[in-house]
Amino acid sequence: MGEKDKLLRTRDTSSVVFAASWVSSNRPKSKCKAGSKRSLEIRARPARERPGHQDLEQRLSANLHALKNEVGEKDLLLQTRAAELKSLQSEVKSIHYA
Repeated sequence: MGEKDKLLRTRDTSSVVFAASWVSSNRPKSKCKAGSKRSLEIRARPARERPGHQDLEQRLSANLHALKNEVGEKDLLLQTRAAELKSLQSEVKSIHYA
């Protein structure tokens, strides 16, 4: 998770620098631009401070956990089937050579 935090910080820092330079060079001249400025300010926030970030992170974590469980279950099934195949192969060999 350390690498993920580094990546988020790097991206957040570059977003803030870009947003600051953009806002300073593009002062709002109308209500439309004021709305754009607000939108940009929200996007310039670090990811953890954005609206809905925690909810999204929780959903993604839950999905990841479910997928890991599914992969574990399928791995167990594969191991069981491999053992069954090995048993059947040795049974076939014993019948063949008997």
